Amino acid sequence: MNPRTVGAAILGMALAGPAMAASPIPSTTATTTYHRTEVDGVGIFYREAGPKDAPTIVLLHGFPSSSRGYSTLIPLLATRYHVIAPDFPGFGQSDAPSPAAYRYTFDHLAGTIDALLAQLEITRYTLYLFD
Repeated sequence: MNPRTVGAAILGMALAGPAMAASPIPSTTATTTYHRTEVDGVGIFYREAGPKDAPTIVLLHGFPSSSRGYSTLIPLLATRYHVIAPDFPGFGQSDAPSPAAYRYTFDHLAGTIDALLAQLEITRYTLYLFD
């Protein structure tokens, strides 16, 4: 089993709690939507699914990956959660500004994601990330 599959299984068990059903959860990518918005002058791509009034889970990808790595997990979580999975600047379908125009530091990447979530009016969320 690869690390992503293990991580998804662990997250699923943790979120489901003790009442986790033995049957598979219905999954579809039909409800995942794809968006681009500008955050501090950088085009940011993100995937979104699930009811907007449900608790939010923000899925952050590692290096060198993108939110595409969560494409099979998003529909599973979206049955009960509002899911946001952005691509960091320089990754996936987000803009890749030159290092002279954008500081590719952990602090700056975190600030960009924080600004994205503020723009989306998401103030309370759970983070899930891997690298």
